[in-house]
Amino acid sequence: MNYKVTFYKDEMEMLTERKANFVNNVKKLTSQVMSKLARECGGNGETSGMAIFNHLKQMHYDREKVWRCGITLDNYKNFKLDNFTNTGKPIPFNFKFVTGGDNESYSRFDARGHVLPKTIMGRKFISEVYIELDFSLCLTDNPKIVVKQLINEIQSTLTHELAHAHDEFMMGELSQYKEKGVSDEDLRYILYWTKPTEIRSHMLEVIQNLNSKKHHSFERTFKNMYKTHQTAEEAGIQHSPKDKENMKTAYSMLKKHNSSIIIDKKSSDALDDVIDRAFHNQCPPLHKKFIHDYHIAFIQQSNPKMKERFYDKLFPNTPTQPLDKLNDFLEGMKSVARALTKLDNEISKHVTMCWRSSSWKRVEMIENAEKTKAAYKEFRNKIWENDSPMKQAFKDYDVKILKNAAKQMIEEFREQHGLMTKAMLKKAAAKDFGK
Repeated sequence: MNYKVTFYKDEMEMLTERKANFVNNVKKLTSQVMSKLARECGGNGETSGMAIFNHLKQMHYDREKVWRCGITLDNYKNFKLDNFTNTGKPIPFNFKFVTGGDNESYSRFDARGHVLPKTIMGRKFISEVYIELDFSLCLTDNPKIVVKQLINEIQSTLTHELAHAHDEFMMGELSQYKEKGVSDEDLRYILYWTKPTEIRSHMLEVIQNLNSKKHHSFERTFKNMYKTHQTAEEAGIQHSPKDKENMKTAYSMLKKHNSSIIIDKKSSDALDDVIDRAFHNQCPPLHKKFIHDYHIAFIQQSNPKMKERFYDKLFPNTPTQPLDKLNDFLEGMKSVARALTKLDNEISKHVTMCWRSSSWKRVEMIENAEKTKAAYKEFRNKIWENDSPMKQAFKDYDVKILKNAAKQMIEEFREQHGLMTKAMLKKAAAKDFGK
């Protein structure tokens, strides 16, 4: 039997030429980065995560606002091209840590980043992988839990940016990132996170999320508790025969339960985690549902490679809506956002006029205008919630229901607060005339 074996000179070549290998080895690469980052942080800790955490604590104690470092890996380089001196060199990973204060009731980590790609002689090169971490520490938190949170935040961001760095479709799609004619902040976020390159990076984050849960799960915790005396003592549990039997029973039950969960459910939960992280847990529920479903439809229908790489492995039993239908629905969401922006601008203009008024009723006018402004903010926050009349439109992504529901809600708000449009006034007059 003949086997075809491919050898790679280094990891960079492997990651670039074999995308499947990138998916399988991204954890190894991020681990190498984390290990070297830990050494740059002083290496003060039993693990890389603890060393980085201890460095953040020292920044906290020293009131050090910003810390920067750059690292490179000998096996992670750009291609070498003759007559180009800036090729063939290690790709820098540049980190920036920013202290966010010490008045938090819980530890908080917020990482973001970017890659800087460029093309030379038709080949994509990476000049930088940049990660910025804003953090606030609560030193009474359990260090082990905080370290897990810290490592997951950095690794997820690294995974996302490395996916961009090695996205073979990205260079042809960069022009799509500039969305014109949309001022609604929530919708701009949706348009950004549903870009093809973002979706592919999110899928790799899903894989990273699933891998991390293999190591940090209640199932594994219970297994360690009943198998390892020292682990049980560290958890504050007396390792008696009865305790051991209880832990073993709990482990067996969890293992049976988890094995019954199909991969689609696990992947769906992981995708929700990725979206929550991207939106800092502030994505309106109906927006989140659309982004979630759009991701799955995209990897199934965009091209055969995406389907094989992600959909068939992560969501093989999940039904999807046609991608064209979802794109039409997104256009409908844009029209709703424009109507909301128009209403918002009218209210802001009315508030400004009241403040500038010289009328003897100026104080009363300002109070009423500010009440309307507050009412709009509450209305705006609820329009994309699960109990909104808009919810029906998201069940089957019916753009007609979406527009009609939004129009009715907006008109009811306008009528309630005396902001009726000319068309509404004309309609109301015709109705009164017909009585």
